[in-house]
Formats: sequence, structure tokens, C-alpha cells
Amino acid sequence: MERSKRSGFPYTAGPDRSVKEIESRQEEIDFRISQAIQEICRNYGSACRRFTGRSLRTLEILNRRGEDRNEIMVPFYLYPVSGKDGDDWRDSPPMLAVTRDLSVRGIGFRCDLPVKDPRFVAEFDNVRDGMIRMLLEVCWVKKQSPHEYLAGGRLLRVLDYQEH
Repeated sequence: MERSKRSGFPYTAGPDRSVKEIESRQEEIDFRISQAIQEICRNYGSACRRFTGRSLRTLEILNRRGEDRNEIMVPFYLYPVSGKDGDDWRDSPPMLAVTRDLSVRGIGFRCDLPVKDPRFVAEFDNVRDGMIRMLLEVCWVKKQSPHEYLAGGRLLRVLDYQEH
């Protein structure tokens, strides 16, 4: 099966979907993820300014893949997903987590409970529009202690308002 050069996801180009259309769709997904991450970082900076009275710049470091990563601690909810496309999550109880870092490709986070499901909806508060929800695929989990887990996942897409 052929894979997209950009995301590595398998695709099939048929009469109704060309490779160009698929790559264009991936660029749109990447843009929406980038916008969501920027909004989360703006909200974090704004909250820090309100509490400290000082301007706070998020730390940007270079990860091993060469993409900017923001080292910030933002609380968010993780909802386990049972459907492949992130459409079956609303009835699941959430788990609270805190980011360690954010990038356009993924999230590193800490949580108190074991991360058992492969996919989650990550829900962030957004001061302007309510919530930012993204589909997250967990790539790794490391147990630090009985009640501390580190994990990292790949952001697959931003959920539309209809999917909220």
C-alpha cells in the first residue's frame, strides 16, 4: 500500500481522489493543527501574564525531528476514543493531564492514571471560542511511579465544531 510522503498514512489514489488532493488535505490538517497549537500557547502566555504581571515567552526548543516544540504546562482533558475517526468519545469519562510540550506534530504529557487506549480526544480550554479539541494517537507511555505516567502522542487532526 502506498503511503503519503508527508504523514506516512496509507492512502489509495483512485478516480475520485488524486495524490495531489490527498496531500492538499494533509496540508489543511497541518494548518489547522498549527493554528490550534498557537492558540493554546497564546492562552497560556495570557494566563501567565495575568497571574505574574510579566510578559512570558513560551520556550521553543528543537526536538530530534527538527520541529519547534513549546515547553509549557497546560492542563487538558483526555477522552478515550472507541471509533477510528474520533467520532465516538462523548460518553467516555475524561482523564486529566498536563502538557510537558506541544508541537504541530504532537503532545508530550503527564497524567495520574495509566494511558491504556490508543486514541484520545485532547480537549483544551480556549478563552475565545470555548474548547479546542484534537484527535491524539498515543505513541508511547512510560510509568514513572504508581500514580505518575509520562506519555506522548501524535496529533492527527483538529475536530470540527460539529464533532464536538
